[in-house]
Amino acid sequence: MKILKFIQKWTGELLILSIIIGFFSPSLSYFSPLVSWLLMFLLFSSFLNLEISLHKFFRKELLLFPILNWVIMPAVVYYLTLKLNMDYRIGLFLIVITPPALGSPVIVSLAKGDMEFVVSNVVIFNVISPLIYAFLPQLYFKGISEIATPLSVFRSVAFYIFIPLILALLVRKILRVKQFINKHIDPFKGLVQLFMIAVVMASSSPKIRSLPIKESLMIFSLTLMISFIVYLTSFILCRKDDQMKYTCPVSAGHKNTLLSIVTGMNNFNPIVAVPSILYLVSHHIWNGVVIFLSRRNRGY
Repeated sequence: MKILKFIQKWTGELLILSIIIGFFSPSLSYFSPLVSWLLMFLLFSSFLNLEISLHKFFRKELLLFPILNWVIMPAVVYYLTLKLNMDYRIGLFLIVITPPALGSPVIVSLAKGDMEFVVSNVVIFNVISPLIYAFLPQLYFKGISEIATPLSVFRSVAFYIFIPLILALLVRKILRVKQFINKHIDPFKGLVQLFMIAVVMASSSPKIRSLPIKESLMIFSLTLMISFIVYLTSFILCRKDDQMKYTCPVSAGHKNTLLSIVTGMNNFNPIVAVPSILYLVSHHIWNGVVIFLSRRNRGY
């Protein structure tokens, strides 16, 4: 279908457009109860075609994401935001520890990066994420009333991750069902993602509109800076490999913001989701830069 090819080609631009549409169409918030289920559909779709091969899960480059996003950047963000409102601090912290985006293989493919690596990166760290969401906020913000209990956060995130994973492992054994889903349902996941982002933005727009403009710009600037640090660091560390230098930045910096938004809204004050919404714009700015550099340097 031409519309699906169009969406795939202009993914970054359409994601930003969906944010704008959602912001100016608050009535779309009517569909907000569907967001959690659509998120699970996207995860199910990603897990369904997963080829489990041990050698894919034993690459030294896979250490980049956890070391950068679960060891170094949480401390950086924690101390960088000491003077901020606690809800924003938690929101920015959740961005950093959020697993890779389900759509990162799409961006890596546009940049002609290492697809085998990025798929492994997405699967491993999304599956581990319930433990990380439960543990790291408690480690840094222990005793703060805004922080939900580790068990409640774990249950919430695990529900979104493990139900789709278990269903996918069961369904993939039924060849006809798997083929039907891949042919008639899976192609629409890009459209689903755009719809989800518009709905989430519509649900959050009243909160964003109520913020002073300086405050909104400050939070956006912080998300832009945080994402820049992650993308640049990853690029530098992987610069010696022509394929990986365009893969590592996306694998480390392109985050599953829909998961962090849902987690923030379900377990904390809803304003916690605002940094994740603004990060949607930030990481797609740098994704665009990565794709541009890849095409320019390779002459296509």
